[in-house]
Amino acid sequence: MKLAVLTSAFPPFAASESDYVSELCEALTERGVAVHAFVPRGGPASAFSFPVSRSRGWAGVLSNLLSQPVDTLLVPYQPWLFQDTPGALRAVRILKWARPHIVRTAVLFNPDPLTADQEPFLSQFDRVIVLSERHACVFGRKFPHLANRTSVIPPFSLVKSENLRSRNHTEGEIFQWLALGFVYPGKGIETLLKAFARSAPATSRSHLTIVGGTLEPGANQWNEFGRWLRLSAEALGIAPFVEWAGAYATPETFPSELLRRSHAAVVPYDVGLGINNSALATLAQASLPILSTRGSFLDSDLKHGDNCWLVRPRKPKELAQAMAQIQQDAELRGRLRTGSHHLSLRVYDRASLFDEWNTILRRDIATAARKNGRLIPRPA
Repeated sequence: MKLAVLTSAFPPFAASESDYVSELCEALTERGVAVHAFVPRGGPASAFSFPVSRSRGWAGVLSNLLSQPVDTLLVPYQPWLFQDTPGALRAVRILKWARPHIVRTAVLFNPDPLTADQEPFLSQFDRVIVLSERHACVFGRKFPHLANRTSVIPPFSLVKSENLRSRNHTEGEIFQWLALGFVYPGKGIETLLKAFARSAPATSRSHLTIVGGTLEPGANQWNEFGRWLRLSAEALGIAPFVEWAGAYATPETFPSELLRRSHAAVVPYDVGLGINNSALATLAQASLPILSTRGSFLDSDLKHGDNCWLVRPRKPKELAQAMAQIQQDAELRGRLRTGSHHLSLRVYDRASLFDEWNTILRRDIATAARKNGRLIPRPA
């Protein structure tokens, strides 16, 4: 199987989507797929096990693509990553016209910001992979005539370390809370700071570490947001007890020790916790008790009181009460830790997720070949 990956998200571009795409390409290459990545932005020579062609813009990408034999096209899509969506649309349409037999697959990192403007682009794809049941519902509500093209494959943890599980803690030590993920509006960090100010006793037997950098999609508002959060922590009187660990350059440089030293994780997303959250995949892999929020839709694999503890979004008082409860109740933490571990094994097993990707891509090629009366490519 010859797979062309057309992606704006690719190292060294700093975004979790970039790491996701490169990891997926590596895993599919290991499974015998002939992967070739086409990137519409410059960059240094790549040290990957698969070829990477870089061009300045979509026209160059299309020219490179048309010169290669391809069975299937994969396009990881996030609107803000596609700086020239009309150019990407033209490239995909021309490829569809020039190579009508090619199976076209998109993977959506987040359907929430999608609008009707993206419909012409998304309708070019035979299959749309989404990362959770909630994402499938959101996509189906926005594009009902495309809903039957969706499949759910959860994200995998970008951290491959085998030594992430939380260590045993001793009675009386400072309780370590961990928040993980890029910091931007919608992650609930403002709510978390207010809740931590409420729940932390005056003697401060608890500590909060926030791991993740701020995003800069062209403007400076995200850095301004990060500075505003730090000022908020100072105004709340909790700055000495909050550590801003910042971003990590690659999954290989992830500060695993911060997970191992933590007692519990808190990720109070404004839209609620979802299987689509890559931070959840990493926290579950570390078997940490997870405190988060319940939005309007809860994925069936998430069970309040079993593998997570959920409160309403944007409610600092409720979050503070839950933080105090988890901090004081060792039995509850143990139950949540066990549930988190089981969630990791059942939903986020890396090998199983990569195998599922491989199976879907090959099955779609075989189905298209039968419809077109073509020979089905043999697995490599």
